Amino acid sequence: MRLTSLLVALVAAVEVDNEALDEEHANMEAALDGDSEEGALSDEELAELGISREDLESMLHQDVSGEIMDGLSSDKEGEDEDGSSLVAMTKADFLRVLQENVDTNKDMRASLDELRAHAQRVSAADAEAAADLESWDEDKDGKLTEAELKVRMDESLQDMEETMREAEQDKNHRKFLAADKDGDGKLTKDELKLFLTPELDEAVLNVDATEDIKAHDKDGDGKLSKEEWEAGFEWFGALDPATGDENAPETPESRKQRMDEGFTDLDKNKDGYLDVHEFGEVSSGRHHMKSTLKHLIHLVDQNKDGHVSLEEAEQHFEKVKDHEAVFLWLHDDL
Repeated sequence: MRLTSLLVALVAAVEVDNEALDEEHANMEAALDGDSEEGALSDEELAELGISREDLESMLHQDVSGEIMDGLSSDKEGEDEDGSSLVAMTKADFLRVLQENVDTNKDMRASLDELRAHAQRVSAADAEAAADLESWDEDKDGKLTEAELKVRMDESLQDMEETMREAEQDKNHRKFLAADKDGDGKLTKDELKLFLTPELDEAVLNVDATEDIKAHDKDGDGKLSKEEWEAGFEWFGALDPATGDENAPETPESRKQRMDEGFTDLDKNKDGYLDVHEFGEVSSGRHHMKSTLKHLIHLVDQNKDGHVSLEEAEQHFEKVKDHEAVFLWLHDDL
């Protein structure tokens, strides 16, 4: 809806600077006066959001951070359970991310593919931020040796019991070799990103998936049977219907159905086992990302077209503002 888009842009400009605010203010006035390329806003467009032409004109001649912000935003500041300050996503932020970053074909709605693509871009940006080569590079040669990396990685393993710690160190060694694409025994910044974020590279991911399978592979055949899957991954796909959190209460029957559906979805070659490549969808987090985003769509998709329209997002923001997908992947303006 054009009016929703104009309001989102206007509210967003409040947080930027006076020049941006003046520009969006002018865009809204042009739409009201009929001077925009798309013509004047119709009374029907205004009625859909419950705003009269007179009210909107009045808002534009007042402080737009007041009445409009009250309509499109919820409080940003809150407190976590431990009393620490946290920043919640506002409705305006959510609509802006959907419109500007997710909706790449500009049809005013977000598909699952568009949501996944944006989530992957956020993950890549997080990997870029995590690959802090400069502070880890002791000899300042612009690359990271395995010894330099081991110092950092071992810090996170200190509290593990010895057998587990040794297994993690062995896995990190094999991930280092997989990430070292030019085979020079050192990691560049790009190679370090692959080590820290295995879902960006199949070879590194295969090391993670192999270790994950090994931990639950009772018969040692290098694959997971359906029985091994059910015994080791009972948490898989357990999403709370309201929030998307993995804490939903369920019956034994619903649990079995969930586990069966998860196994069937992952078993692409339908041989009754999960191999390293198939299980990589779990180890990488890609399957979790997909199912969580599908759940978010389910919560707001009122016309059941498999998309999140801007209108649906605006109307049903309260249902998803605390959703895991919003905090993990839809919080950034990339």
